Amino acid sequence: MQTDKILKSADKFHIELGLHRISRVLEILGNPEKDLKFVHIAGSNGKGSVCAILEEIFVTAGIKTGKFTSPHLFSYTERFCIDKEPISEEELDKIIKRILEVEKAHNISLTEFEILTVAAFLYFKEQGCDIVILEAGLGGRLDSTNVIKKPLISVITSISLEHTEILGNTIEEIAKEKAGIIKPGAPVVFLESNKGSKTLFDEAKSKDALVHTAQAFEIEEINEISYAAINFENNKEAMVFGLRGNHQGENLGLALKVVEILNASGALNKKIDFGCIKKALSQVRWKFRLDLRSINGAKVLIDSCHNPDGARVLRKYLDTNFKDKKIRFVFGCLKNKDYRNVFRYLMADNAAARVLNSSSPYGPLKPAYHNDMQCTLQNDHGCLNDGDSGLENQNLQNVALDKNFEQFKLSGQKELFFYEFNYPNALKYEEFLDGILPMIGSSDSSLHNEFLHSTNNPLDEISNNVDLNVITGSIYMLGEIFKEF
Repeated sequence: MQTDKILKSADKFHIELGLHRISRVLEILGNPEKDLKFVHIAGSNGKGSVCAILEEIFVTAGIKTGKFTSPHLFSYTERFCIDKEPISEEELDKIIKRILEVEKAHNISLTEFEILTVAAFLYFKEQGCDIVILEAGLGGRLDSTNVIKKPLISVITSISLEHTEILGNTIEEIAKEKAGIIKPGAPVVFLESNKGSKTLFDEAKSKDALVHTAQAFEIEEINEISYAAINFENNKEAMVFGLRGNHQGENLGLALKVVEILNASGALNKKIDFGCIKKALSQVRWKFRLDLRSINGAKVLIDSCHNPDGARVLRKYLDTNFKDKKIRFVFGCLKNKDYRNVFRYLMADNAAARVLNSSSPYGPLKPAYHNDMQCTLQNDHGCLNDGDSGLENQNLQNVALDKNFEQFKLSGQKELFFYEFNYPNALKYEEFLDGILPMIGSSDSSLHNEFLHSTNNPLDEISNNVDLNVITGSIYMLGEIFKEF
């Protein structure tokens, strides 16, 4: 596949925000985006789940649905789906070649993500999609997906501190960047509980946009089956829901509000009924997000948790459904991630975990590493753990690490295997040790033998002698581990 080699070349594989380059290329190509109907989704966490829920509903309703998301697990083709089927490698290569010819002829240099965005517009137009679910990559205002002029609906999921070197140092600054996808006169949907809701309201008002707020639904798991108690167009019912975790109630609330608005507007030329919703919710899946499986007879939970927000959600799920159980983690991440606080959420005993989730002055910390923009964001367009509602105490980011020592105590029921996966900027085991050993108040390397190990073969660490195996961390690590699955 030529696409992979081209997009990861030195002159393409970086972040360069702005809309002038992509706008020019789309104009040359006849502005294919102008012939498409979009649901445009931005936010820090939850974008992927909202996309997956909407896709399942639209496809179940018989609506020809395009979906553009990022990043991918195994292949770039996963980012371009029509009715849940990814584009073929041959078709993607052909479209990329066409875009590169325009680049060369007009002396324009697009980034990797800009090329992918143009490719999505071309593909979905040529295939005659009725609607396109469009996920923003980084931020919103200057993200290449924001070249579209007026979506059917804009959706902003939960907001938390992320990519602060680009988007801003406060929730309000980041919310304003996300709110860049709000368009004059078009509906926008977000949660009343969104940490950036005031900023979102203000931005929507300044553009005369139509604000719709959504409420989270309750999610409960019984005998490892997830149920959602929903209220859709005055139909109230508890039903099987294919996504796990109470946090998914927020994403489900956003998705169903979108469907309600589309039904009321008639924009899809058909009404999506309650029976369709019920069937779709039972079928929806989002790979490697609280993904419970059986591997060689052992119970394995796979989750793309690689930041404190995601770790908090994962820990809440484990405390709810596997309280006081013996758990074995396999974990790996990139160097720029706040792995210390991820480790703290995963490995702390119950009392320490409650402190971390409280409004204690011992709050979440800044990341352990601050790399340059290209290193930090390398091919990481919005790749945060899905469906999280943000940090517990956003104003305590600058608390010193040593104040957290007394709050951290290891759980005797957990052990962790660290995996150095093969990816640029992946964290090394020795770097990991340097960061976490001071947290437990000791530099004694013998502690490794009790709860901490390294591994070169993560699947070999799956054990039937624990209650649950959790393989978690960078989505790129998960893609490497499970490429044969």
